[in-house]
Amino acid sequence: MKERKYIAISIKHSDSGKNSIVYWGTRTKDDEERCKSGYTHDVENCELYAEEDFNRNIYPVVHNVKSISGLMKEYKDTDTVLVLLYEWKQILAKDNEKMRAKRQKKGANTLCKGDKVVMHTCGEASHYHGKIWTCTCDSYDNYGTELVFLDGFSGAFATEYLQVVNIDGISEKEKEMIINAPITPECFEKWKDYHYEEIKVEKFPHPYEKDKTCEIHLYPTSCFEGLIRDCEVIRQKYLETKNEHYLDILLHLLPESYRMTKTN
Repeated sequence: MKERKYIAISIKHSDSGKNSIVYWGTRTKDDEERCKSGYTHDVENCELYAEEDFNRNIYPVVHNVKSISGLMKEYKDTDTVLVLLYEWKQILAKDNEKMRAKRQKKGANTLCKGDKVVMHTCGEASHYHGKIWTCTCDSYDNYGTELVFLDGFSGAFATEYLQVVNIDGISEKEKEMIINAPITPECFEKWKDYHYEEIKVEKFPHPYEKDKTCEIHLYPTSCFEGLIRDCEVIRQKYLETKNEHYLDILLHLLPESYRMTKTN
């Protein structure tokens, strides 16, 4: 099977100065026909191609891209170029970091278009626990409150309840080693050395009746095993769909120690 690891960037329709990069197609499954129609600004859901899907004399394959502006300048007379997805995401991550540092130095807003974030310490964070959102614009000030729009969320969201998740810089080697190995309890040997006991929390506020309390029982071992099962389901879902969103979720859930073990 041809290895799908390239995205097609339309130089003709993109404008790096306006942070508007245009990609080809919509992501398909491996057994479906490659999509070569339509455009999108979403790097997570644009089509993935193999080198053999294009005539390289017409659509060049570009490696070792240094910057967005550099690519646009060098290939300004070219309609479309193919770039490695993981390499391009590293470029986007670095570009956002530079932009964020520049904005912070000026005292400006801190989230950039394309940033990956998770919600925290708010009601929505409980409802969307662990969900990774993509900023669709730079954050902006609205009467003293910094807001940003998130892809798939209705309305603007306060940035004080968002935390940037910096996972775009993952290497292709690390990615392959993580997604190709089943996630099982045996992968976390150190957990077997601990002796977990039931945790009993008394006089916990009742969720519906104000003057009553209730008890909550937590079983750490069961919670941990449930997380492992969920991670394995997500890994299988990524292998099935090749949708980078599932990889983002998986990397967010897996502890750093696990990633270091798999890649060292």
